[in-house]
Amino acid sequence: MRSTWLLVIVLVGSLSCAAPVGQTGGKRVRAPALDMTVRVSGGDVDVALVDEEGRRTGFYNGWFEDIPDCELEALRDEVALPFDYAFHLRQATNESYRLLVRPRTDATLSIEVEGWLAGKQACVARADTELVWLGESGESQWRLEWKTSKSGCGLKIIPITR
Repeated sequence: MRSTWLLVIVLVGSLSCAAPVGQTGGKRVRAPALDMTVRVSGGDVDVALVDEEGRRTGFYNGWFEDIPDCELEALRDEVALPFDYAFHLRQATNESYRLLVRPRTDATLSIEVEGWLAGKQACVARADTELVWLGESGESQWRLEWKTSKSGCGLKIIPITR
């Protein structure tokens, strides 16, 4: 009996943390949540990830870690500025983020976005680009979008032109 109650408590707890419910053809369907990883590598750049509410995580005019459930890994120490970044977002559903990149020198940059569904890779998108240093005001931006469904996910990396 005690193990049955424990199972019920665990199931109720997991339902409260589930992804938002969507509507499809009159039926309520849960959109699966993804664990997302955004990697930026290959160049001497400042990078920040910005969510829809304007919160930032990254190294861009200082170190920021304001996006909830977003963990940043960056190669950095007392002497060197970060070169490679990995943003880990937990339990993301249909989302859109902006990626801000400011090169500190001319750079060849790789942007990779991976979605993991139930511990298995569900989708990947990659973009490679050449960046030219334009001084402190030079900046490139990308919109990162993903959508989930019962069958998997779709990713887009979209350059934002000014």
